[in-house]
Amino acid sequence: MIRNIGNLKPIVGKGSIISPGAYVAGDVEIGEGVEIFDGAIIRGDSGKVTIGNSCWIQEGSIIRGFLGNGVSIGQEVNIGHGVVIQCTKVGNNSLLANNCTIDGNVEIGNFSVIGANAKIKAGMQIPDWVLVFGNPAKIARNIKNDERWKNELISGMKLQDGYENLHEMWKALGMYS
Repeated sequence: MIRNIGNLKPIVGKGSIISPGAYVAGDVEIGEGVEIFDGAIIRGDSGKVTIGNSCWIQEGSIIRGFLGNGVSIGQEVNIGHGVVIQCTKVGNNSLLANNCTIDGNVEIGNFSVIGANAKIKAGMQIPDWVLVFGNPAKIARNIKNDERWKNELISGMKLQDGYENLHEMWKALGMYS
């Protein structure tokens, strides 16, 4: 469902798909080729939410501004199931694993990985190319050049079986027209 909040109207980029079971409202700008799944909530009622191109926002995740601050999510960011985001910035090609919580006034660098169930406290600054785990979260280490999945972060999220995006796969399965 896409809804205005007063004069604030979501803008959805070309080729993006918002599941009928998702909720997007207010001052929200979604880039091109973004996939938003059932149960995701994106609220631009306390600061603008900007989502870059080719992001995945999986089931049950919540994205909203905090205390009037906006949220800027970079390109090709993978947001797992049940993630709560109230931060200021998520850098390009980052991965936020299932059920992590990111409080206000947090900035996450490019190509960083936030582990499942991590709790990022308000004000934490996370640099590029790091792994972050725990509750409270701590930077565990830098991502090494020889780690096999590093190239997957660089090249973005690719689907198997030759589909260019999830919407194309859903259409082939008869889920959407």
